[in-house]
Amino acid sequence: MPLKNINYELVEMSDEHRKFYDAIVDGVKAEADKIDLNSNNLLSLTTRLRQATACPGILTSKGITSSKIERAVEIAKDLLESDEKVVIFSVFKETAYQIAKALDEFHPLLGTGDFADQVVQNRMEQFQNDPTSKVFIGTHSKCGTGFTLNAASYMICIDTPYT
Repeated sequence: MPLKNINYELVEMSDEHRKFYDAIVDGVKAEADKIDLNSNNLLSLTTRLRQATACPGILTSKGITSSKIERAVEIAKDLLESDEKVVIFSVFKETAYQIAKALDEFHPLLGTGDFADQVVQNRMEQFQNDPTSKVFIGTHSKCGTGFTLNAASYMICIDTPYT
């Protein structure tokens, strides 16, 4: 196997995204003052913060653009226009759907819990074997383990699971 090159990129939030995230933080702080904190509540509160950074559309209908999604789409388009294959993963299916919409011109293949195992398996095989299938977008829980997607030289992780 060739060596892996891992590049971590810190994505700065846009002003609108930062304002939304800060409002979620303030809401979490306020909520934490009202409840008996235990591990279940902390996980829920932390998940809201993760959703706010990955895909604000999970939490609001205000149309706030995710800075992470914008950057991932920018990177993916550069790679796809260079005739590379790309795999994109997120914890949240809503993030996967927004990225797929932004990359619609490349006919992305999706693998989320909304699709039957056989459908996802067929899409993975298509990605692996069809030179015209250039982008696969999935969730970690549906496609993150036990599958081979080595037709791609690049993988973009919007976020990672706790595990």
